[in-house]
Amino acid sequence: MDFPFPQDRLQQIEEEYWKIQYPHLVVDDARKAAGRPGDPELTYGTTSPALAVELLALAGAGQDDVFYDLGCGLGVPTLVAAVICRRAVGIEILPELIETGRSIAAALGLTNASFQVADLKTADLSDATVVYSYSTCLGPRTREQLAVRAALTRPGTRILTVTHPLEHEALELRSTQELSWEGSARTVYLHLRR
Repeated sequence: MDFPFPQDRLQQIEEEYWKIQYPHLVVDDARKAAGRPGDPELTYGTTSPALAVELLALAGAGQDDVFYDLGCGLGVPTLVAAVICRRAVGIEILPELIETGRSIAAALGLTNASFQVADLKTADLSDATVVYSYSTCLGPRTREQLAVRAALTRPGTRILTVTHPLEHEALELRSTQELSWEGSARTVYLHLRR
């Protein structure tokens, strides 16, 4: 891939992320604290820093973009996007995960990365130019609501989803690509807001 990304920053993000002891347990504790321990839509999965770079390349992200990660979890794609985008915003419903993302951003000196406790189904995406959602665990109704949110973005916004495409008349499916998450192949869908 010929996508310009500073490899030293990629390594720093990777090192900071792995300072989290037992990320799966951090997420599990956050689900329990929210009273949602068995919620299938809050299933944890990690998008590695290197994979986040591939996703940004697929979306054609650059220094003028405002990136949103809907359901950001511990925030790895948000942190990676902050290195090359004007701003990067992680949206997550579990407050404990937002705090972890903020801590990592601070340790990395990423002042243009922010994390908000919000629901991806109602998040304000009005300034977004690139939107990402690891939507594998989202049910049909939530995906419908996500499509409505994406349709409210400005024309030209690029929207990436994983495993499931978004269906809405305001969204055009531009391409698909197979990528690997922790050894499992997933389809990434690139949509364009018409």
